[in-house]
Amino acid sequence: MAEQPRIVTALGKAELHRILVRGYDLNKELVGKISFTDMTSLILRGRLPTANEARMLDALLVILVEHGMVSHVIAARLIYHCAPEAMQAAVAAALCVMAR
Repeated sequence: MAEQPRIVTALGKAELHRILVRGYDLNKELVGKISFTDMTSLILRGRLPTANEARMLDALLVILVEHGMVSHVIAARLIYHCAPEAMQAAVAAALCVMAR
């Protein structure tokens, strides 16, 4: 049987006594010290945001939640995220959930 390729990521690393997220110790450097907006930027962009970037990202997250946390939107987003080549399936899922 062929050996499975090893997956390498810069997002995080679990060690025996700590968890690293983009090189930061999760418990010592992040939890309770940065905001959700900062964490989102760290995960997506690989760095903590500047003050202006954090304000903009915070506004975008508020807008996303305002219209994005309803069942048909979530269904479409999950399907599209897992299979971006199947846009029709994502649209169909949204329509099916709305019709319930």
